[in-house]
Order: sequence, then C-alpha cells, then structure tokens
Amino acid sequence: VVPAELKKKNQLSKEIKDLRGQATANHTLAKIYHALGYNDKAASEYEQSLKISVEIGDRWSESRAWIYAGSVLVETNASVAEEKINKGLV
Repeated sequence: VVPAELKKKNQLSKEIKDLRGQATANHTLAKIYHALGYNDKAASEYEQSLKISVEIGDRWSESRAWIYAGSVLVETNASVAEEKINKGLV
C-alpha cells in the first residue's frame, strides 16, 4: 500500500547514510500508515524518525515527531500521548 518510491527513498537514504532524508522518509511513511489506520506501524516509523532527529540534533523534526507520535497514541493510550505531545512542545 505504501508507495514504492517512498520505500526506495528510505532504503537509499540508509545506504548513503543520509540521516535527514531517512528521518523524513520515516515520518512520511508514518503519516501514510496512520491515515490508513495502521497505528502500530505508524508509531514505529515516528519513533525511528524521532531517534534519528535526536541523533542529528534537528530540534524541529524532533518536535514534529513527538507531536505526531502523540497523535497516533491518542487513539490508543491518552496518558502516553499527552506525555509525547508535551515533549514536542517544549
């Protein structure tokens, strides 16, 4: 269901060690999974995006990942979601 081009971009980013590109691809994949209702996959992709964003010191992408990960969790676990969203707003 996920566009092949996006999966390819994610793989290429990993191969050339383009961490920013990889974080962006993970984030986009997560948005697609979330829209399709695959919340576990979406959460996993947001967590990967978050991990990379922290690693490269990209505070804007880190904040965005926290907020979006929280939005996925709102549907399953409100208290954890609130914590993640608040971390993204700091």
